[in-house]
Amino acid sequence: RSVNNLLNHCREYNTQILQNMVDSSPYKYHVQSRKMKSKEIQVIPWNLNDSTKVIGPQDKVNMKHTIFVGGLHGMITATSLARIMNDLFGNVAYVEIDTDKYKYPLGSGRVIFCSSVSYQDAINCKYVKIVCKTPKIEKKIQIDPYIRDSEYCSKCGNLPGPLYCRTCLVYFCNECWSSWHVTINE
Repeated sequence: RSVNNLLNHCREYNTQILQNMVDSSPYKYHVQSRKMKSKEIQVIPWNLNDSTKVIGPQDKVNMKHTIFVGGLHGMITATSLARIMNDLFGNVAYVEIDTDKYKYPLGSGRVIFCSSVSYQDAINCKYVKIVCKTPKIEKKIQIDPYIRDSEYCSKCGNLPGPLYCRTCLVYFCNECWSSWHVTINE
């Protein structure tokens, strides 16, 4: 109810979003204080359903094909991010936008791919520039492998694997990292 009240007091700008990248309209609200003159701020409403997007059956999803995406604009929804990643790399299975305790987006998220080829193409890219003309949004987003805390070393299997190799696509403990990468480099 309070969100609706806030939006009713905002000035809505009628904007058509390029290729439907962003699924909501920007609102402007005037604020002022004793130290600051009246200033117009942007209010970005967030629908709780915009945090996740499931595409296709989830029974064959490999969690090892998960990427971290950082630097997201606050108006990019899970559906929008899924569309962008699918257009660039294909085979998107699941997208989740990270949110705070109030369920508002933090500017990062995760994308899970159905294929190792799409996953590899995405992490090799490292960065993607998203450009939208109306409203003017130009963001360079970061793409990295999603590092899971609970993974064990892929070589010995006995110790936690805090080190991830982007080339080998596996987790290593400190000892195996040193021995494996010395062997590869020789």
